[in-house]
Order: sequence, then structure tokens, then C-alpha cells
Amino acid sequence: MTLGALSAFDQCSIFSEECQKPENDVAKSVAIAGPLIAFLYVSGTAALLAYIAPGKIDMAAAIPQLLHAGFGSEGLGGVITAVSVAISILALLAAVVISVGMLARLPMVAGWDGLLPSWWSELHPRFKTPSKAIAAVAFALFLLGFVSLWGAGNDEAAQVAAAVSVGGFSMVYLLLFGSVLFGFRRQQVRWGKGLKLGALGGFRVSFCALVFTLVPLGAVSSRFGFGLKVAAVLGSIYAVGAVLWWSAGKRSHTRAQ
Repeated sequence: MTLGALSAFDQCSIFSEECQKPENDVAKSVAIAGPLIAFLYVSGTAALLAYIAPGKIDMAAAIPQLLHAGFGSEGLGGVITAVSVAISILALLAAVVISVGMLARLPMVAGWDGLLPSWWSELHPRFKTPSKAIAAVAFALFLLGFVSLWGAGNDEAAQVAAAVSVGGFSMVYLLLFGSVLFGFRRQQVRWGKGLKLGALGGFRVSFCALVFTLVPLGAVSSRFGFGLKVAAVLGSIYAVGAVLWWSAGKRSHTRAQ
């Protein structure tokens, strides 16, 4: 929860070029969103635990479950529940669209920098969007959804998808905070003690989150199978990333010669 609550602020930089004054707008957005996120996490969790026992929470549909427990399914309460669930689904869909647009920008820029083949950076001739990168990201999401549902119900599949997501963020943040703690091969900036202390806290949280991705939050058909599935997906993702990085280095060396 700590990793989830504090992540995504750094992703504001992806859309910073689309702001008129990113140095002010991004900082203000973080200052406004931080307290609101903390409030939503605490109040939402408290409301859920007030109506539903921890062991009976449906990981795949916690919000509809809470609304059904609080308002019921008949009369005015049923109407409120149905409307609220519809709004939450639309909000989730909007968040997914934003996430796909954000994630597609990463391989697009990596293609510009030569870390991926130039295919990833090709823009649509009419809409000027990274259509190929968007298609690749969407396909990866569908593949992840298929793997998470393989031999599992909706609740377990949601846990697998969430664990893989947290595991991916954890590795990124381990590298991010590790660059401050352990430095680059050619370190040109000397970090202050306060920044190193904060990076140490972030590194420890990210490491713990990565380890706990192998532990299911709720009931699953097999705890060992759950951990093995999450580890296999994360390992495959890291392996593909390593191969792409190695290939980019090889291409750069060939061009230099």
C-alpha cells in the first residue's frame, strides 16, 4: 500500500511537456494530490473494513462489494449502488486509457534514444500518435490478463495482476533509489545526506514490496502456484528487458565502429 500510494508522482514528468509551466504545474499537482490520496486510502480502507471482514473482501470487486453491503440491492439503495458502480467502472476505464497512453510514450522515447528498434517510435501518419507502441502495450496487457486468469478465478486473477504491477514498479524504484545510494558508473552529481536518507527509505519499501508480491493477499487455490505464477511473469518481463538492453548496446557498438 505504501508503494502504491507514493508511486505515480514521478510519472507526471511523462506529461510535463504537455503543460504550459511544468515546473509549477507538476509541483502543485503533487502537493494537491498527496493529501487527497492519503485521505482516500485511509477512509476507503476504513469503510471497507467497517462492513466486511478482511478475509471476505473480494479483491476483484471491493468497491461494488462495499456499496452492496452499505446500501443494499433493493429500492433506493439498489439504485445508488448501481449508479456508483457504473461511475467507478467509467473512472477505471479512464484510468486505464491514461495508463496506456503513458506507458506507450516510454518505448517511443526509448526508440528515439536507440534503446529499442526505431519501429517503436513510428507515429501514425494521420493522428501523429505512437500507434505501434500503443498496440504493443495493449497486447501486453491482454497477455497479462490471460496469464492471470489461467487456472484461477476472478479474485485470484486480480491478485496476480496487482502483484505483477507492484513487482514492476518495485524494480523500477529499486533502480531509481539505487542510483542515488550506489551511484552511476560515472557519477557527476554528489547527493546530499538528506536525499540519500530518503532514497534509503524508498529502497527498503520497494524491496519489501517486491518480496511480498509473491504472497497472496486473499484466498487462492495454491499459495505456491500463486507465487510461482507471479515470479514467472516478472522474470519473463525482466528477461525481455535485459535482452532489449543488450541488443541496444550491441547496435550502438556496431554503429560506433
